[in-house]
Amino acid sequence: MLKTVLKVFGGLVVLLLVTVGGLLLKAGGGLTKIRDIPIRPISVVSDSSTMARGRHLATAIMKCSYCHGPDFGGQAPFVDAGPLGVVNTPNLTHGKGGRIGG
Repeated sequence: MLKTVLKVFGGLVVLLLVTVGGLLLKAGGGLTKIRDIPIRPISVVSDSSTMARGRHLATAIMKCSYCHGPDFGGQAPFVDAGPLGVVNTPNLTHGKGGRIGG
């Protein structure tokens, strides 16, 4: 009786390992494919209502100013993460050193 249970359990374990291995091989093949994704242009709207909505999202909803400062100019260092190091927040403005420039 015990041998039968062990054989069934062993068979299920082997079946599970083969299934998981097959899925990993199939998924791994998809990661190495090079895909051609067309680049679509983005239209930037800069009217007053869109700018006001963006400011509302950045300050009230997303709280970007919490990390990047009230003028979004970045803060360094922002957080001392202990053994992980220091987290600096980048400048999100068009100004000198900004990530949005150009």
